[in-house]
Amino acid sequence: MGTILKESARSTIISYIGIVVSFISAVLIMPKLLSPEEIGLLRVILAITGTFAGLFSLGISQLIFRTFTYYQERNGNSYYTMVLFVSILGSVLSVPFYIYIDGTKLEFDKSISDIVGTALFSTLVYLMIVSRIFYTSFEAILRMTKSVTFMSVMQNFFLKGVPILLLGLLYFDILKFDGFLIAYIFLFIVAPFIVIVYLRRKEGLKFGKFPKYSKSEKRHLLSLGSFGLLNTLAATLLLYVDTLMVNEYLKEAAVGVYVTMYLFGSVVAVPSRSLKLISGVFIVEALNENDMDKVGELNQKSGQSLLVISGAIFVLIWGNINSITGYLDPIYATGAMVVFYIGAAQLLDVYAGMSSEILSASKYYWLHTPITILTIIIAIATNIYLIPKYQVEGAAIATFISFGVLHVSRIISVIILFKISPYNVKMAMGTIILVGVVVGSIYLPSVGNIYVESLYKSTAIITVYGLLMYFTKISEDVNQLVDSYLFKFLKRK
Repeated sequence: MGTILKESARSTIISYIGIVVSFISAVLIMPKLLSPEEIGLLRVILAITGTFAGLFSLGISQLIFRTFTYYQERNGNSYYTMVLFVSILGSVLSVPFYIYIDGTKLEFDKSISDIVGTALFSTLVYLMIVSRIFYTSFEAILRMTKSVTFMSVMQNFFLKGVPILLLGLLYFDILKFDGFLIAYIFLFIVAPFIVIVYLRRKEGLKFGKFPKYSKSEKRHLLSLGSFGLLNTLAATLLLYVDTLMVNEYLKEAAVGVYVTMYLFGSVVAVPSRSLKLISGVFIVEALNENDMDKVGELNQKSGQSLLVISGAIFVLIWGNINSITGYLDPIYATGAMVVFYIGAAQLLDVYAGMSSEILSASKYYWLHTPITILTIIIAIATNIYLIPKYQVEGAAIATFISFGVLHVSRIISVIILFKISPYNVKMAMGTIILVGVVVGSIYLPSVGNIYVESLYKSTAIITVYGLLMYFTKISEDVNQLVDSYLFKFLKRK
């Protein structure tokens, strides 16, 4: 676990630098330069293209996750040709569906941008769909080659950092919003080309002849791809259903408020994404070797490590909620509770440990499909009920409920099927500390100035939380990491 934590730590450091970059872009700058309607338009485009990519990637990421080690070693470059073929096929199949949706269902406020509703806009959105299909495919290869650091660079510097430069051009009137929108979409269009070039140079990726498979192998691959398609589609819908439904009920301005506040809560998930990307590969290897002790150890230790790290982020964010709403324009204050519910929803993933990865790597991978479909049904139903009643806060509550159903279902499945649980006494102790610090932060007095208040609250919260987690040894891996860097720092002194 120490090796995994070190690799994920590098990725997490990059991710958090990216979070700072994203924070500067999406929270400090974007709400000051763009209207909520313009921000909402950007996010709805991301949601639509992401949903299409989830469907028409045809389950390739799940297929790669389960077959890469065996078939890539056997087929070599031919395996990459199969991945390329599936990506092209998905892009072609998406054409009639996109034409139908674009002509009948996509209704954007044309007053937001002059290019909305034009042939140029429709073409750019479709190219963005295609690019995200290819990006999904080759990002999965990055994951299996354990190139997690480069994945973090792409996500956190290219796709989140470059928009700051575009916002700078917008600020100096070099770009208008229409130009910014086109350039923003173009970033996603070129992203898969960068990934492919990297794989060619670092991993020797080449495209050979299309691989030959026996009838039984074709049935096996088709089965994996089919379940992967259903699972990826359901997971994608779960990711974007709240944004799409907020837009349906409340329109682009509300989406702008919702996604801006959502960003604060979503920061809690960064350590989880980084650690699970690399841990998932080791889960596959352990299950292939039938080493259930190692699987159980990874499951528990990942949960403990994430509880310490993600919990720290949650208490810092929620402890500074008054400073957050004080900085933003008053319209964003209506989404304050969005931060709490989304942050809490991300913590549910922490308590699930490696349940999702264990199911994905096992013969019970198909369970993801009914679990995620059930979650989608609940997500849609709760959004339909809660958004009209509680506005953007209702969407956040619906997300929390649906995430709860998703993770509890996975946890129960892993416990029943593998007799593996992410819980132990340390998880309970860590939870008590987390809840205690969150409650205690509520009673910290305000000082008037939001910047001074944020500084003193952050210092007080992280000091108390960090010392309690460290001396109770909730995560031995985190303690070792802290000791390692602390000793290096002290030696320099």
